[in-house]
Amino acid sequence: MQADVRDTEPLDMDLDLPGPPKPRASYWVVGWIILLVLVALIVWVLHSTDIELPTVDSLETLDPGTTFTGDHGEVRFPVAGEGWERIQPGVFGDEDTAYEFRGPHESAHIVINDFPDNTLDEVVAWRKSMAHDDMHQSACEEHRTLAGRALSVVSHYTCWGRSAGEPAVWAGTVVETGQGVHEMLGYLNTPEGSFGRLEPEMRVMVGGFEAP
Repeated sequence: MQADVRDTEPLDMDLDLPGPPKPRASYWVVGWIILLVLVALIVWVLHSTDIELPTVDSLETLDPGTTFTGDHGEVRFPVAGEGWERIQPGVFGDEDTAYEFRGPHESAHIVINDFPDNTLDEVVAWRKSMAHDDMHQSACEEHRTLAGRALSVVSHYTCWGRSAGEPAVWAGTVVETGQGVHEMLGYLNTPEGSFGRLEPEMRVMVGGFEAP
């Protein structure tokens, strides 16, 4: 018994099936609105949270050609150049800083510190290490002298380099007395033009520091 095999034609399977749903135009409109709202919110937050640095009042203006003397006559130095002002300690140093001064540029300042428990060698080595960490391509020089009737040891050090792409200098005078170590430290980091004018003036001030 043989099966009845008949010629059959293939079925036409070309069915018109639905494709994936297309995004509606309203979805795009809503998305753009949300994006614009987020952008506006970010701009508002950035604008409303601007932080302004507190203003620091000047305690005393230093006149060029004069000598600054400490409140108790314990320190003094010559004033060279305009734009230097005495300010409250704690802006550039810490609260234990004896005196602080800001210069004619925002990155020019001087601090005077007392170190009753440290030696001159310790203070100078510490400052040189800080200068090397702060500046690139830094190099330091130092010379020492004896000053005053007590022949106090005085160290004059200067470290040059670059910071934030601009020339910088740390210049200090450290005096060792019977009452401890006193230091005057000047820092300057400005563009080339102003650096060439301010650096010699600041070094005159720091180099003339005395702690009689």
